Amino acid sequence: MNNPTFIQGVLLEPDGQHVRPFWNWAMPDMQHAVITVRLDRNASLDQVRHVIDIVNSASTSGDLKELHDLRFTASGSPALTLSVADSILSSLALLVPLALVAVLVVALLALGASMLLTILVAALGALWTAGIAGFLGLPVTPATLVVLPVVLGLAADYLIQSVNRVMESEGTLEERLTLAARRILPSTGLAAAATAAGMLAFVASGIPLIRQFGLFMALGVVMACLANYLVGLPLLLLRGRRVPWALKGGGFRAAAGRRIARMGRLAPPVVVALLVIGLAGWAALPSVKIETDPAQLVSANDAAFVQAEAVRKEIGLTGEIDLLVQGPDPAAPDVVKWLDQASRHAAAQSGGDLKPLESLPAFLAGFNQGTLPDPDRSALILSRIPSYFSSAVYDKSQGLALTIFGLPHVTSVERDHVLVTGLDQVASPPSGYRAFP
Repeated sequence: MNNPTFIQGVLLEPDGQHVRPFWNWAMPDMQHAVITVRLDRNASLDQVRHVIDIVNSASTSGDLKELHDLRFTASGSPALTLSVADSILSSLALLVPLALVAVLVVALLALGASMLLTILVAALGALWTAGIAGFLGLPVTPATLVVLPVVLGLAADYLIQSVNRVMESEGTLEERLTLAARRILPSTGLAAAATAAGMLAFVASGIPLIRQFGLFMALGVVMACLANYLVGLPLLLLRGRRVPWALKGGGFRAAAGRRIARMGRLAPPVVVALLVIGLAGWAALPSVKIETDPAQLVSANDAAFVQAEAVRKEIGLTGEIDLLVQGPDPAAPDVVKWLDQASRHAAAQSGGDLKPLESLPAFLAGFNQGTLPDPDRSALILSRIPSYFSSAVYDKSQGLALTIFGLPHVTSVERDHVLVTGLDQVASPPSGYRAFP
């Protein structure tokens, strides 16, 4: 790239002021260049963050003075995914304390002086969940962190049920606790087991994030139940011995009980109306849109989204999708012709969401006065052009040729799925080859 002859003779048009069309995918104009980095499909968020940090510090970390005047911007789907994850994590940093406050308020209304026991048991259930998950090697992700507020609520619910049973029973404190445990342990234990089993069904998913969520949630349900019976009930015994009146029902609890009892005596028409409303809600679930547009998932001032928009405005692209064909000789004339026609058709059917940037047909035509060359000419071009140029669209060792489509807009996962499905349904390639996005 430091060779003036290469820049003038290969990269630029004869006037020296414009980039040759073949290189527009890498240099849209004289002021911008695109460096495409394809991450490993199993790259973690930490690895994505590391790559972005390298890019952001590229102009100042190197010894080349030429880099100091350049501005590097990291963008693409991995950067947006990382930003969404960071937004969720920062939100949970606020939501978890709010969940504790909500537990405290509910416990205060339901238990009065015994509310602090609820906070202790709920926090212990969440702590056990996080600790055992770490021991089992479950990663901390937005999906797994969402489980913690749920565990707080479950642990609080189990303890409130236990305390209510104690308050409703008669006899000495020890007898009341024993009776409460005998009455509530089978039912709540069975409910917890059923909930955990339901969560374990997510383990069958092929998506690691969903599997981790299912395992974390099942573990959280079990820990919430154990925290209640291994710690909550003994604490109730100690609390009752020191402050006997703390386990006596208060006026608020009695009033709430009367209101709930009245709800249980609702007139049949009211019950039917509520049932109809519930069924209507279930019927409407398929029409509920699952939001996957990054513009709606993060703040408009989010750094990754702002950078994606800046890249789009400067070069007209926000990412890429490739159409690949694989087989014995992807540079064969019939394969090259098929790839050219399939790429044109896919772009025409995309409604402007796919912009052809570069392809093996365009690469070969660029060195043959704009037309597809014959087999001998194609072989000559590929043998003369260094592989670090042709490898963008051709890999002989892997038997691959491809078309690179640019994405002019920041699209949702739903729209990306439509585009990928469209590429997956292009006309069949020649016999012995397979095509895929």
